[in-house]
Amino acid sequence: MFSLRPEPARVLKGPVLLLAALLACKGIEQQTLQASDGISQITKPARWRADPKLHQTAQIGMAGPGREAFAIVLTDAKEDLAKPGLGDFSDLTRGHIRKTAQNYAESERTELTVNTLPAIRYRIDASVDGVNVTYLHYAIAGKRHLHQVLVWSARSRFSAYRPELEKIAGSFRER
Repeated sequence: MFSLRPEPARVLKGPVLLLAALLACKGIEQQTLQASDGISQITKPARWRADPKLHQTAQIGMAGPGREAFAIVLTDAKEDLAKPGLGDFSDLTRGHIRKTAQNYAESERTELTVNTLPAIRYRIDASVDGVNVTYLHYAIAGKRHLHQVLVWSARSRFSAYRPELEKIAGSFRER
């Protein structure tokens, strides 16, 4: 039988769908990405997407809009390193970049903290596979691990992406 009075389920359906859509959008704004080894996490901005295949040994990888900017997290146990100090780790991990890049130049060494953890940051300009890129390389000392957070973009886009790249790296947390 036809009735002009809406059923209670139909009355609630619209607001419930609206609420679900709003909550889903809020979830898209930012997302915490957990490292594959469970040791760390980092916050992914809304327009970025997780990319676990970005780097073969990274515990976290993500790409920005249009694949114009990138971020990875790599973790090493202190007990596995011959020199487990933060400065030595920074030198070692930047050395890996230096070996594979051309026109390598670093500047802007900064000692800072990332969510209460001691860190060293360098800006690195280099050419990789024929593309001029700018990295911000963070070496971060955790309790039992040392972490490398590497964020970068093409050199021509770095100034535009730098605030977002710094925010991503600054969201790093050891679990």
